[in-house]
Amino acid sequence: MPPGPERARTAAELRGLYESEVISIRGLVTVTGWSYSTVRRLLIEAGTQFR
Repeated sequence: MPPGPERARTAAELRGLYESEVISIRGLVTVTGWSYSTVRRLLIEAGTQFR
């Protein structure tokens, strides 16, 4: 997982993909290689509206 400003940018990118219904959390896990909890935490940090 990237640190600092890169982390916020990555979280925003993940949020965009998730909220546009392009990909699920599990799909983001597969793409990024990060754990489910890490991806979910980044989405929460980005202010994601969960479906």
